[in-house]
Amino acid sequence: MSIYIDNLKIPIQHDIPTNYWNLLDGTADFKNAIYTHGGSIKNDETDPNGNKVFFKDSAWDFASISYNIEPGQIYTFSYWAKFDNSVNGTMILYESDNYKIIDNGLLSDLTKIKPNTWIKNAIVFKALKATSLQFGLAPSVNVGTHVGSYMLSKGSIVLDWNYSLNDIKSKLGGVIRHLSAYFYSLVTSAKEAA
Repeated sequence: MSIYIDNLKIPIQHDIPTNYWNLLDGTADFKNAIYTHGGSIKNDETDPNGNKVFFKDSAWDFASISYNIEPGQIYTFSYWAKFDNSVNGTMILYESDNYKIIDNGLLSDLTKIKPNTWIKNAIVFKALKATSLQFGLAPSVNVGTHVGSYMLSKGSIVLDWNYSLNDIKSKLGGVIRHLSAYFYSLVTSAKEAA
């Protein structure tokens, strides 16, 4: 059930995020992504978050990243996308019997998308069973497509992209093996000061 006041949805319990970090690892550079049927990381291009971009100019089989979803949980998968041309197609999350899409976001009609303009899109869905799900996008038609900043969170509120906890831990560095402390006394005796 959803509650609206003046056409604005009032968040209820399943809408509120239970995490504010990314549930997907390696989304700043697609280092954990699975690639199929071509496509590549664009090292010379970044998305609006400053993250590396995955590019492909044909339909289907884009970079995907795995995550174990929980049954009954509402999730929001967001990303940035840019298209080289305006085409008659859609941008979709891979089809699966493991989830039910609640809201497919803005990119259900690519004819309305201005070419070479970054668009942030979010897909809200409910997990139907516990499973490992590959989060990957695909346009339904051949078009030069740039994607970046995959973000998965619990709840139906779109969060700003950020690192996963595992990514944050990897950036904190290694273990400090040895610490040395040196103290130098600036206090002198009264006899030395005279």
